[in-house]
Amino acid sequence: MRHKANALLASKVSATEDETNLEAAVRWNHRRIITFYLEKVEWPKEVLERALKLSRREEVRAEIGRRLQPLKGSCWGALFFACRCGKSAKVAGTV
Repeated sequence: MRHKANALLASKVSATEDETNLEAAVRWNHRRIITFYLEKVEWPKEVLERALKLSRREEVRAEIGRRLQPLKGSCWGALFFACRCGKSAKVAGTV
């Protein structure tokens, strides 16, 4: 990051799927790296939503949720509740 690396670049993880550094850190549960990326990079809403779905730890979900909140507006609470309950956003009536 100090040398102006583009953290938003994604790597191919399958024939149909790409993954950012943030998503890889979330998938592997590297807490310090997750915190670093969330503090230093302005992530698009779509990346944060994918990272939220990948996360298995409540603390990480809450940290990502705090970053998503200003991007979501009033429906964020319902989305976060749906994600915590393991239901999809469509089932919860959001999005």
